[in-house]
Amino acid sequence: MRRERPQARAFTLIELLVVIAILALLLSMLTPYLSLARELARRSVCQSNFHTLGAAGHGFASEHNGRGPGAAHLSSYSNPEWGSSVSWANILNAEWYKSYRIQRMGWVPSKGKIYCPSMKPWSGYGSSNIYGRAHKWNHDATGGPTWDDNPDEGPYGKLIDWTPLNALWAPYYLDTYHLGAILMRFPEPSRQFLASEGERGNDSCPFGNTSPPYTVPLGHDGSQPPWSGLAGQAAFRHMLPRDQRMYQTRAQANYLYIDGHVETWGPNDRVHARDQYAMRP
Repeated sequence: MRRERPQARAFTLIELLVVIAILALLLSMLTPYLSLARELARRSVCQSNFHTLGAAGHGFASEHNGRGPGAAHLSSYSNPEWGSSVSWANILNAEWYKSYRIQRMGWVPSKGKIYCPSMKPWSGYGSSNIYGRAHKWNHDATGGPTWDDNPDEGPYGKLIDWTPLNALWAPYYLDTYHLGAILMRFPEPSRQFLASEGERGNDSCPFGNTSPPYTVPLGHDGSQPPWSGLAGQAAFRHMLPRDQRMYQTRAQANYLYIDGHVETWGPNDRVHARDQYAMRP
């Protein structure tokens, strides 16, 4: 006698709801770990970018008697890329990379540019959401606060003849240009910053206090976006986990040191840095 196969029993509505609830619970438990993995990857990319910038800065210095990129001024103000002045990033873009490689303020991050993949636009820069600067350079490394008063043989910025360089900037001609500091004249290159993740308008800023113990309380300025530190010191963009409410306790920023290594600090860390006049003769 032929035996009939039992019919498969369908799931009840209650059973389906239980399965869906279990899957939702598992997904909610996994989401923070997936977010953490993505942010770790973004932080790693940013760290790699800093190594690239450090190599470019020191490579530039090797071709300019030990001096890194400084700054310049343009006689034409109509250049949408440079504006009315030229920074260390503009100089590296033009003279080292031969292209607009380093992310500039206002640019939307795009493939092939050197920028922090955790960058976010912020409406506080103007009437619309725009991106800030990806990196800030040590003010001393660009030539210091009084570079134009220093003798050419000093450790700070050196005025140079800009005439042969105008081909690099045509049709926006330079009317002044100086190289940055002699990088190897910093007394403690393993403890002094060359660059940090930046956020505000300026391309460079002093790193450190002017008196002992040479420590920098990072903290946060309430007038700036939540990931921006005091005085533009750093942009703490990397969240572990990525949660807007935790920027002041769990955010991190990468720092490139003059000797080329990269470290990561949070907004509540006290980062050691020599004062900004450490190289004064």
